[in-house]
Amino acid sequence: MNERKLTKRELIINSAIEIFLEEGYVEASVDRIAQHSGVAKQTVYSTFKNKRALFEAVVVVLTERSSFGKLDEDWFKLPLQGFLEKVAELILQQMSDNRFPRFLRLITKECRMFPELQSLYGETISKPWLDFVARYFEQSSEVRFVDCHAIAFILRACLATFATDSNFDPSGNYYRDHRDSFNAKLCGLIRVSGSRQTHLLATTQEKAESSSRLIGHEVQSTFGTGKRGTILDGALRAFLQSGFTMTSMDDVAIAADVSKQTVYGYFTDKKNLFESLSDEVLKHLRSELLPPTNASELKVFARDFLDHLSRPPIREFIRVVMGESQKFQASSDKYLLYLFKDYRPPIEELLRASSDDNNFDAGFIAMGLVGTLADYSILQLIYSTADYTELSSDRLLQSLFDLLGLS
Repeated sequence: MNERKLTKRELIINSAIEIFLEEGYVEASVDRIAQHSGVAKQTVYSTFKNKRALFEAVVVVLTERSSFGKLDEDWFKLPLQGFLEKVAELILQQMSDNRFPRFLRLITKECRMFPELQSLYGETISKPWLDFVARYFEQSSEVRFVDCHAIAFILRACLATFATDSNFDPSGNYYRDHRDSFNAKLCGLIRVSGSRQTHLLATTQEKAESSSRLIGHEVQSTFGTGKRGTILDGALRAFLQSGFTMTSMDDVAIAADVSKQTVYGYFTDKKNLFESLSDEVLKHLRSELLPPTNASELKVFARDFLDHLSRPPIREFIRVVMGESQKFQASSDKYLLYLFKDYRPPIEELLRASSDDNNFDAGFIAMGLVGTLADYSILQLIYSTADYTELSSDRLLQSLFDLLGLS
């Protein structure tokens, strides 16, 4: 049976998808898209009035392809374990599709120029799954939660953390070897927590006071008063204003109030400067946000974690780094590893030391805690989608500590 011949519009969109995913909006050219699709440049413009219209059409198609499969309401009839296996598989299948992280990178990179991408991602891809899972918890006879939406988010964050662990496993076997045991642990956690009477603390609950001194609103002398530090401060301002592609070494020199020759005296080129700046920001984060030293500090640490990553210009710089992961994969990976993994070993150690229960899985609880904080920070601060901003950090932390049995 012969396959249907693609229309010129479909050919153009398919080629544009590959080009935009690889290069982003600014760097992608209509000439290259036309060449890749095998049509004349004029044909592209007769089909789409300009590059922006083509990009918007591409985002719609990518969103449709990245959205979950059918969320079947018959699943509401399933017992807890069966339901969780179904919805978990949707998340894990989506995250294992190599096109999905490229799509997220594109949204991250272009959301300042196309702010509608933020709500499109949330309303079309993420929110339906969260709402669906929350509805199940609301009507379930097996579990009972006060804040079902927050629990759904934490469940999704744990799955995202598992997917991140899998992606960083050099053997490539982590997903296959650990998926079933991970899902069983997750189901057990939901069942144990949801079977007991839960409650919200009063609105006057104690709030951890952040001791953060992390890079604040002013980018003045973050990296020291020497020439190198001055250049890095200027580079941070310049990259935040225009992104990597549109920023020149001249722009950095002007922002730092030094000569371009001075900039080149410390950094070989723009790429070297960006990578150095990325490492310095990460070094600063590590020095300011220290791991807790005992279990009583966990709530303070969790609040500080979210506060640190919510403060400009760190929030915007992480967005730039993640958006440029095609060019700076190593730098992007360093941030993901920092967010999802750095704090897990010390937290696991102190949880194990503070528990008398031989069956207490400190590693799994540490993963759930740090993974949820990391996922919330990335999705709220980078993508800024409505479904995450509606879930306040206070609600998240209350439900997270209650679910993990750390309240």
